[in-house]
Amino acid sequence: MSNGSRRDASGPDITLAISTIGRDDDLAALLDSVRRGRGDARVEVVLADQSAGRAASERLKAVATPGIDVRYTTSPLGVSRGRNAALALARGRIVAFPDDNITYAPDALATVLALLEARPTLAAVTGRQVTADGRDSMLRWLRHPTPLTRDNWTRTAIASTMFIRRDVLDVVGGFAEDIGTGSGGYVGAGEESDLLLRILQAGGEIAYDPSIRVVQPDPADEPDPSYVRKMRLYGRGQGYLVRRHRLSIPALLALMGRKLLAVPIMLALRRTVRAKSQASFVVGIVEGWRYGGRP
Repeated sequence: MSNGSRRDASGPDITLAISTIGRDDDLAALLDSVRRGRGDARVEVVLADQSAGRAASERLKAVATPGIDVRYTTSPLGVSRGRNAALALARGRIVAFPDDNITYAPDALATVLALLEARPTLAAVTGRQVTADGRDSMLRWLRHPTPLTRDNWTRTAIASTMFIRRDVLDVVGGFAEDIGTGSGGYVGAGEESDLLLRILQAGGEIAYDPSIRVVQPDPADEPDPSYVRKMRLYGRGQGYLVRRHRLSIPALLALMGRKLLAVPIMLALRRTVRAKSQASFVVGIVEGWRYGGRP
């Protein structure tokens, strides 16, 4: 699917297409991790600023980012719209889509470049997201490198761990703007998985390598009542994608069973918000499944 294009002497190796509503300190930490870990890679950042008056852009311009070309644009609200706006300006032969509050491990970008250079037929690579102390963040990540498939997609990728060849994105397109965080639509998650599943459908090969580490706090560590609503949206995304992409129903039912079994355990441990979030995820799966059956 990819032509495995080699390094362009005049362009960036990697574009980081970032959508933000204005996390200044987090963005500065992200750029600092890129600066410290980029080695000789040419990196550009395209920031789609959705903050009021594009204030995040103005504040970020005051932060020194030696060796990194930072450009700015804007878009209507919604993470998919922001990423697509940034993607439209991307000049790198590889495009990543980090959340605005992550950092890269020191060797992450070098590992990505080496893997894609060694395997020119790969359409994309994904890595593992961890907390600052090395625990799984957001997903139950697989521990060993493996191809990303229609069976393991829930344990091998999240938006911030995706690195996709630009020529592949030119073929399959960007993110679906009617789903995902801030889209205003019924399905408030799953946009990154939808993109990867479309790459697989088009015949692309994706490699998962957990040695590529992206660092981000796990909201499950200190859940508040809003986490219950967030998990319902995540569940909707999962149910929607399984139906739309005709993925494994037994695997989905098994996931629902695990979530429901966790509810009484969490209640016994007096972790009420976690218990509610597990149940909310299952409700979301059912809602997303129904929504995915629309004509």
